[in-house]
Amino acid sequence: MNFLFKNSKARRPILFLFDVFCFFIINIFYYGSTRVFDTSPSYVYSVYVCNTAVLFVTTFVLRYFFKVYSNVWRYTSSKAYFNLILSDMTAAFVAWVISRAFDLYQGVWQFAVTSAFTVLVAIFSRLTYRLLYKHRQIAASETGPSMSARRSFGDRAC
Repeated sequence: MNFLFKNSKARRPILFLFDVFCFFIINIFYYGSTRVFDTSPSYVYSVYVCNTAVLFVTTFVLRYFFKVYSNVWRYTSSKAYFNLILSDMTAAFVAWVISRAFDLYQGVWQFAVTSAFTVLVAIFSRLTYRLLYKHRQIAASETGPSMSARRSFGDRAC
């Protein structure tokens, strides 16, 4: 896990690969849930794969266009989160339009649900990384007395 904190050049590719992994896991779970809970036989696997490919390309092209990967993990700001949400919403809409144009349409839910969960997982992962990084920095800065000794010393000073 140290390579995530030490090697700054590796962060962007690792973040991208993590996002790709999450995208595909979410799409696999979505497809599985449609097979379990959808009773209509009209949901075609090949069309689902095409729609997933269209959504994948639009999502990551728009994330690049919106510069989502320029602010990585611990340097993210509100603007970075906003760009992430905006890029994924736009990607879902563009993928839906492409799906309609090429007669691959099987409903809007694949685009809406998978994009929403993908952006939620992306935001969750970035916030988790920030918390881990902050915790690691606090732990590394504690080179003096233990925390309990500091508290008891501080209590005596008051």
